[in-house]
Amino acid sequence: MQVIGVDNVLNKLLDPLQIGFTAMKDLEASLKCCVKRSPDEKVGVVCKKNGKYDIIEYSELPSDLAEKETEEGGLYYELGSILIFMLSSQKLLALCSDTKTLNSLYHTAHKKIE
Repeated sequence: MQVIGVDNVLNKLLDPLQIGFTAMKDLEASLKCCVKRSPDEKVGVVCKKNGKYDIIEYSELPSDLAEKETEEGGLYYELGSILIFMLSSQKLLALCSDTKTLNSLYHTAHKKIE
C-alpha cells in the first residue's frame, strides 16, 4: 500500500522502483527522502529516535540541530522526508490493530496560513 502526503504534487503514484525495492528487500515499510538543500528548508527530517527511524517536523527541530554539520561539512540531518511511504498489508494491519501505536501516529503540523 502506498501512502503519500497531500502537499507534494510531485509524488509519483505507485512508483515501480519503490515497489520493487520494497518487495526485493522484503521490507515491512519504506519511504523516499531527498538530501536537504539548506538547514532551513521546510521539510521533515528522517532520523533515528530511541533506536528507531522517525521523522521530525522541521518546525520542531531546534535550529542548532538543523544546522549541525558532519566532519565533511554536510548537514548531519540531511535526509528530508518527501511523504512517500510504502507499507506491506501485514504492517498496515498490525499498526491499525494496536491502539497505542495508532494513537501515536497522529501528529499536528502547525503551519502559517496567510
